[in-house]
Amino acid sequence: MSKVSSQNLLGKSTFYLPHHCVTNSSSQTTKLRVVFDGSSKSSSGYALNDILLVGPTVQQDLFSIVLRARKHPILLTGDIAKMYRQVLLHNQQRSLQLILWRPSPSLDIQTYQLNTVTYGTASASYLATRCLRELANQCSQHNPKISKIIADDFYVDDLCTGGCTIEEVKNIKLQVTRVLQTGGFELRKFHSNAPEVVNNDVHNANVQFGETSESKTLGLYWDTSNDSLKYSINWSANNTITKRSILSCIPKIFDPLGLIAPIITPAKIIIQRLWQSQLSWDESVPLSILTEWRLFYNQLKDLDELTIPRNVLVSDFVVVELHGFSDASELAYGACVYLRAVDSSDECHISLLCPKTRVAPLKTITIPRLELCGAVLLSELVGKVIDSLQLSIFKARY
Repeated sequence: MSKVSSQNLLGKSTFYLPHHCVTNSSSQTTKLRVVFDGSSKSSSGYALNDILLVGPTVQQDLFSIVLRARKHPILLTGDIAKMYRQVLLHNQQRSLQLILWRPSPSLDIQTYQLNTVTYGTASASYLATRCLRELANQCSQHNPKISKIIADDFYVDDLCTGGCTIEEVKNIKLQVTRVLQTGGFELRKFHSNAPEVVNNDVHNANVQFGETSESKTLGLYWDTSNDSLKYSINWSANNTITKRSILSCIPKIFDPLGLIAPIITPAKIIIQRLWQSQLSWDESVPLSILTEWRLFYNQLKDLDELTIPRNVLVSDFVVVELHGFSDASELAYGACVYLRAVDSSDECHISLLCPKTRVAPLKTITIPRLELCGAVLLSELVGKVIDSLQLSIFKARY
């Protein structure tokens, strides 16, 4: 940021961003972050975000990136340091990012303008990720493989990619780092299931996929030491069980691949029954729902013991097939996709890739029609998996 005087702001559209600090003692690098509120209304009645376009999504979704991470024998993750702050704003637009600040209470309040993309503004995510996409475009001619990794394997500022050999992944790490440096982006905090890839960086670590917000109490992690996926539960008990408390808990469950769908589906059914009961927000729930909820809640901690092998694809595969299944009941319907790989020794390796479930509609529907809904869900899921894996699939049976 840079200090500006009132004379320099004459004739310009201006907006003052409210800001405050947020501390996170568990963060490895940034214990304190500054949060800016671009949605706060100004004296004109408009907020900065009211006049900004959000911009399109230029990266793949988290499901595709995490699913593709399961095919690499050697996985590499990392993130870009302070990604938004590496992208400069045009000088004519900086007056819309003003803040009031003083280094000490004894000094006068001064006006500063933020010169880079600021987290909390509607267009921030697009502006930063579009710059990343531009770097991919610039190297597409002389290094198409690295260009594709930058374009497809980043989720905002998090890299999740890999390869078949240590040397291949080392080269990916080096080349991606070099390309990002040309745009002022520093790639750091590398993790891998192969210690040789990350050198002096941390090897034994739990890397959380996608949602890192503290509001998410159940999340998917990658344990680099044994190369497995696991779930971490951080759920505090609530003595008062109401419609509000139950509905506030379920969205905190973050499962991008749906691997624990059979466990989460009963919770979705409980929510559906809550809406049917037409309770007020803070009214005690019926005994039947209370019993089901406590049973679900008490068993959820057992997920801490669940481990799922991350890698589903052998390095010397000859044939890869997808096998899908779907079924339905009166309460819910679902689908799941398995990957079957045959290696050079003619041995078969079968792994669950991803399930997907949905609760049956409140309006009574026949079982055959629900089974048809499950078949449609499976068809959509198989198509999504094929697009995400970016593999030569020999057959898809479902």
